[in-house]
Amino acid sequence: MADDFYLSTPDPAFDPAKLITVNGYRFVPASAAVEADHRMGSYPTAPGSGDSGCEGSGPGDPAVVCMSSFPEGNRLGGTRVHHRRVVKTASAVEYSPTVHRIVGPTILLASGVYFDFLDPESCSFEIEDIAHGLSHICRFAGHCREFYSVAQHSVYVSQIVPPEHAFAGLMHDAAEAYVGDIAKPLKDLLPEYRVIEDRVEVALLARHGLTLPLHPSIKEADIVMLATEQVALMRNRDDWEYTRGRKPADIDIQPMQPREARDFFLARYAELKANIDQIHNEGAGAANNRSGDIQR
Repeated sequence: MADDFYLSTPDPAFDPAKLITVNGYRFVPASAAVEADHRMGSYPTAPGSGDSGCEGSGPGDPAVVCMSSFPEGNRLGGTRVHHRRVVKTASAVEYSPTVHRIVGPTILLASGVYFDFLDPESCSFEIEDIAHGLSHICRFAGHCREFYSVAQHSVYVSQIVPPEHAFAGLMHDAAEAYVGDIAKPLKDLLPEYRVIEDRVEVALLARHGLTLPLHPSIKEADIVMLATEQVALMRNRDDWEYTRGRKPADIDIQPMQPREARDFFLARYAELKANIDQIHNEGAGAANNRSGDIQR
């Protein structure tokens, strides 16, 4: 059962290889907590609190002790992870990490956060996770002549759409970092998959300030890139119904390995986000100036 319990700590003495991250907090197995003599009995707790059916805490219980998770000035609190569920055991738990459905329809992301397919709205959809996932997913169900990622494809889409839709173009396939990239002919046969994909996409885009439906120019750019990739990566000029009538874009595709593609995606994200923030700040400044003029 030791692997079901974790301890968060700022203690640098713990082996970094043992650390995991859940929702931005560092954790080590409870066995390490025992070795370090951190026990629940040493900290303020509320025995028996938390989910019904979980026994009360006591000295010696493996625990999550949130030593570095609380803003300065707040008193120490803890949570106890029991049978892969988070059980609140202290009065300051509003600052404690939350773990949702580790057992069930979840996947562990590169950052150490668990993603729940039945509760995608609870995910923060960090851009690093998105970039990592997309950069490791190959287009064309892996049948490109060379590895070519969804991350690299997404950057190209963002470059050929009208500038005002570039950020949405970059993020148009971001949900695939969580649900995978299923070839369209197969996806058309999986209506239940589409329901899950659509819910994840709505939640992810909302986290990044976007809403569906995306502008039609993004879908058009996506199809143009497919036509471009058909020729450049598949060495194929067959008449595909989905790309019929589209001329390939003037882009020299040089397939990137995952790490390079991830950095390519993150750099484009930073560039576009900076543009959006600048426009937002300029708009806010103009609004303040108008308000000042009215008051005068």
